Amino acid sequence: MAKLPILEKDAADPEFDCALKLIDKERYEEALRFLELADRREIPSAQYILGQMYASGKGVPEDPEKALRFFRKASGNGMPYADADLGVCYYNGFGCERDIAKAFEYFSLAAEEGVAEAQLCLGNMYMTGEGVERDEKTAVDWFGKAAERGNVDAQFNMGVAFENGSGVEKDIPNAVRWYKMAAEQGDKAAKKKLRELGQ
Repeated sequence: MAKLPILEKDAADPEFDCALKLIDKERYEEALRFLELADRREIPSAQYILGQMYASGKGVPEDPEKALRFFRKASGNGMPYADADLGVCYYNGFGCERDIAKAFEYFSLAAEEGVAEAQLCLGNMYMTGEGVERDEKTAVDWFGKAAERGNVDAQFNMGVAFENGSGVEKDIPNAVRWYKMAAEQGDKAAKKKLRELGQ
């Protein structure tokens, strides 16, 4: 599993700490027991990781409905990353009926809390007008927030926006700057754009 976002207050929980150490060693089945203990005490980071495990099938059989249930619990206990994942679940119909309005609602909650992935998703929704009135300027505002937090897809989208003048004035030097940021993170499409722009 990639580096997991956790709430600082949860890090002191002994069972949760044991689970994290086991996850670092990719011992997911053993971590499950400690995460379940932490879940009983309403530790939102543990609930979030349980949702991730059931969503991905790491250490447990993949189960979209259980993933959704744990994301809801974590969200209810103040985990903004769970809000972002609930947005993804509702957007894709993963473990639930597809519901773009609910996806937008959860992406908005997480985006306001600074979750870059949710900021990117909101930007995409505003750029395409899916589930919300199309608004390129608002889309670029959300892309910018996510890009500043290091989200490579948002950095690429900022490059596209400045290259095409979508939601901002056309500005090739600024497009190049954003494409370079994305390329430095290994984004192949950004590298291609830089070549096309003679960089």
